[in-house]
Amino acid sequence: VKAVMIHSAQPVKTDAASAYLERYPNPQSGYGRVDLSSALAFPDSGFQTIFEDYHMVAQGNTLSFCFFVQQHSPRPYIGTPASQGEMRVSLVWTDPAGDPMSSRILINDLDLQVFAEGTEAYLGNDLTQSDQSHTGYKVRDSNGNAEQVRIKDAPQGLYMARVLGIDVPVGPQSFALVASAAQISPRPLSDCQSA
Repeated sequence: VKAVMIHSAQPVKTDAASAYLERYPNPQSGYGRVDLSSALAFPDSGFQTIFEDYHMVAQGNTLSFCFFVQQHSPRPYIGTPASQGEMRVSLVWTDPAGDPMSSRILINDLDLQVFAEGTEAYLGNDLTQSDQSHTGYKVRDSNGNAEQVRIKDAPQGLYMARVLGIDVPVGPQSFALVASAAQISPRPLSDCQSA
């Protein structure tokens, strides 16, 4: 349920911003406003959704999923995804209880990576960091138990979503994965590995 709610989030305006907040998650609105009609596909929806649940990943292991995305909806657009050409992948897990006196917030750290044909990896939550010697560069999220990749105007083709068990001291860790696009279908992992 949490994965679907986060996956459905739409950009919002806040009092502090005069425009819609496109960065996600952000301190003002998290992933955005919940809009279940943008994640739960019905017969008249202009997009399709795939749900992967009951999977587990252990320390140092990876579980991969392959999808084929087409950006021409067979039905007229009725739902409210942020973009008809957008592809989203959301990963959510229930982290084990931690020690309230510990400085470590997250116990089991999973990462989401999405690979498109011929591109570098998209990292969950699209975080960037800068320091004295570098301007913005990508970093992985090691603080939350939800990660999302949004690819605006995603080109048609194969996409591989990887869930990595980066640090799983209490595991294996179960998770839920949700993926959506105008047209999306699961493919054998071998299709993505050969692309």
